[in-house]
Amino acid sequence: MNYGLAAALGIFVVSSAVAQTVGVPTGAPVRGALAVSEVEGRVYRIHGRATSIDPVNRTFTVASKSGSRIVAVFWGSAIIKNGTIVSLSSAAIGDEVDGIIGNRFGKLISLSVRFGAYRKNLPAGVPIKGHPGYVTSPYSPHAGFVEVTGMPTGMEVKDPYSNKVFLVP
Repeated sequence: MNYGLAAALGIFVVSSAVAQTVGVPTGAPVRGALAVSEVEGRVYRIHGRATSIDPVNRTFTVASKSGSRIVAVFWGSAIIKNGTIVSLSSAAIGDEVDGIIGNRFGKLISLSVRFGAYRKNLPAGVPIKGHPGYVTSPYSPHAGFVEVTGMPTGMEVKDPYSNKVFLVP
């Protein structure tokens, strides 16, 4: 395997030391559903309504009971609407917003965000027995594992192998 290319694509192959610690098979390809490595510190869940969308500056504002937050979209953000990956320009003011955000360089950034109604009819990832926080994709079950550690059940995430959307089981 070309490890430079794998790193550039966000793939890592599990070494025997990591396999013993994490509990996944040695040599298994693993990709994270979110670009958590881009975040400084914790990640947070947001929920509210979109009150502004700025495709030029790649930001949107979410209003919730706890106030308003301006959130930036970056290269690794998964933007979901109607169960598919879309661009920020597909979002609309007034859309329901639900997602995972974090801090980077003092700004809130989106890792995965859904605009619009929740889609219950999407397929769910398949949990890997004995490996909590890891699933296989319903779209590419033989491609490798998808890490969903800490993500809430029912959260819509992008399959890093097929770029389709599935639910965290």
